[in-house]
Amino acid sequence: MGRKKAKKACFARQADWNLENIGLFAYIRTGRGFAAGTSSKREGFVKHVRFCLICFVSMLVAMFCFPGAAAALDLFGEIAVGCGSSINPSPSTRQVLIIPALCVVPSAAKNLQLRLEGDVEVIHHDSKETVVAGIGAMARLFAVAGGQLGPYIEGGVGANYISRQAIDHRDLGGSFIFSPMAGAGYGFSLGGRNCSLGVRYRHISNAGMYEENDGMDSLYLLGSIAF
Repeated sequence: MGRKKAKKACFARQADWNLENIGLFAYIRTGRGFAAGTSSKREGFVKHVRFCLICFVSMLVAMFCFPGAAAALDLFGEIAVGCGSSINPSPSTRQVLIIPALCVVPSAAKNLQLRLEGDVEVIHHDSKETVVAGIGAMARLFAVAGGQLGPYIEGGVGANYISRQAIDHRDLGGSFIFSPMAGAGYGFSLGGRNCSLGVRYRHISNAGMYEENDGMDSLYLLGSIAF
């Protein structure tokens, strides 16, 4: 009798184990388990991007607003205007980018420029205008030590509101998007003012916050003057 009970208990445990595995397999096969995992990773990535952006912007705001910090910094304004287009196979666009910026040069690194930028971007396609507006944090590094002239590279990220969810067949998912940027250029003096000419790559997408996230890549030619 003891052996029969032990066998029945063993069979019952085996049946429960099989049912659990069948249920797990069905759960994975339907995609619900995968979707949940993907959604969790996506939320984590978005939170990480938001955290980095908030930290960078907070650092710049603290530098600009606290008198003790501002006294040790070279602070000035700049306005940049550029024209460009999408570099994706489609859509074909004509674009304008206007960037007012508040710039700071740390006293310990004269060839580094930290920038708090506003931006207004107008994208023209198929007789329609899409407006992108937002704020971003950029860092610009000049090749010549101790100066703000000569060749430079730059990079940063922005947070933006877009007036139209889709540009042609490119669905950006929603109204809130991010804009990672990178560029290079040359700084020079004109009439006693620092100026620059450069190219900037700009990507707009929602970092996976919405179901659709086609994104769009653009290239701009920019000219700027400090004041």
